[in-house]
Formats: sequence, C-alpha cells, structure tokens
Amino acid sequence: MIVKKNKEALKTSGTRCEDIIRSDVMRIERILHPAEKLTTREIEILTLTAKGKTRDEISAILMLSKETIKDYLAKILRKLDAANKANAVSIACTLGIIEPYEKVDRADAL
Repeated sequence: MIVKKNKEALKTSGTRCEDIIRSDVMRIERILHPAEKLTTREIEILTLTAKGKTRDEISAILMLSKETIKDYLAKILRKLDAANKANAVSIACTLGIIEPYEKVDRADAL
C-alpha cells in the first residue's frame, strides 16, 4: 500500500516537474524572441540600474525625463518577463545581456 502511494506521488511530482520545466522553457523562449530584444538604450538603462542608480539619477545622466525612464523600465520588465528591477538585472546578467556589477567601497579602493 505504501509503495503504491509513493509511486503515485512520484508520478504526480514527475508531471509537476515536467510542467515547471516546460513553463520555464516557454518563458526563456519569450525572453529570447528576436522581436523582443532589448534596444541599446534599454541596455544602457538596465546597466545603470544594475549600478544602483535611481530613476532620477538615470534621468539626469541620460538627459531624459523621469517619465521616459519609467517607460523604458516598464518595457524592460515586460521584455524580460521580470517582476521588478532587481529581477530584470538578475535575468539580464544570467543571459549575458549586461555584465554583473560589483560596487567597490571607496575606502577599499584607496
């Protein structure tokens, strides 16, 4: 009886795992779809975001309005299927779209 229950549990979990993998593959295909590639400007904004810059700071650096930066960030999140900016940076680093950024403490740099 116990063996039968375990086999059923394995069948269920196996199917669930396959569903999760299939879902992940479909998500990656959406991320990598050619029509959804990030533009040079979007990559630039994502790189600045990865460096910890705020929307206001990015706006000043690129001399664009805060609303324009907000729109770009929304497009980036949609294209990468990301939940938030941190998730978008993580996905972009994983896919090799941007380089990981490590903030150096000024005291350590001297």
